Amino acid sequence: MSAHHLLPTIALAVVTGLSALVSCNPAADVPDALPSPDASDETQPDLAQPADMAAATGDSLPKHAVAFFQRKTCPTGWQPLAKAAGRTLVPTVDKDPSDVSVGDPLADGEDRAHGHSIKTTFDLSTVSYAGIAGEANHGLARGGSQAITGTTSAAPSGLPYVQLLVCSKQDEPSPQLRPIAAGTLVFFQASDCPQGFVQAGASQGRLIIGTPELATPGQKFGGAPLRSGEKRGHRHITIGNITTKSQGIALASGGGASGYAKDAKHPYRIETVDDTSGFPYLQLLHCQKQ
Repeated sequence: MSAHHLLPTIALAVVTGLSALVSCNPAADVPDALPSPDASDETQPDLAQPADMAAATGDSLPKHAVAFFQRKTCPTGWQPLAKAAGRTLVPTVDKDPSDVSVGDPLADGEDRAHGHSIKTTFDLSTVSYAGIAGEANHGLARGGSQAITGTTSAAPSGLPYVQLLVCSKQDEPSPQLRPIAAGTLVFFQASDCPQGFVQAGASQGRLIIGTPELATPGQKFGGAPLRSGEKRGHRHITIGNITTKSQGIALASGGGASGYAKDAKHPYRIETVDDTSGFPYLQLLHCQKQ
């Protein structure tokens, strides 16, 4: 099988100390594996480390910045971004509308499945016999164009992901704190980038992937950028043969019988109907610090 209309991706470097895109307070050591939460334990502590919890409130990020956090509650001055729950974030393209959600959000730990419809035809080559076509000639296949319809079984996408808290900043930046570094990329729940930022170029309309080892940041791969609200479709193609089984018949002399399927290998090419993987996302403005 082969797939078309690949999802667009971009590889970007990940800066040490940032939580996904940006961290508001000095980074603390985070263990490689966090204990599994106990749904019955209402007193489970916040995932943020003690040093992070004790840090001074406030940060240098502009208002309406959006960031991922490895904690259960947003820090002071931030609030949960409801539209991002169960969705990944994708940068908008040019002046496309921001804050656009696509697809139904994922449930906790869901591996979303999808399938495809099939509607096609293939041709059985025909053969004619010297004889009489009549009521007695049963059990033979008719040659010519044959319709095939159906639906593939739904299968999970298997896309790897991690669930993190997404928060939107509500407070103004603290002027006494050192500004964030030039080149830092930040999502914003806004229609324009704030002062000191410009809309990022390479990431527009693309999923953001951490740069592989020794790779070059900013490389673009896959299909064309996702436009506003687009549900990127793809299809599968199957190529093969249908082999018939020989069937002998007795024919009376005279007349002609035609249009029967020939005993042979009949090639086919099945192309599924376009469908999406169903992975949901939220489109937000992506800005780069100058």
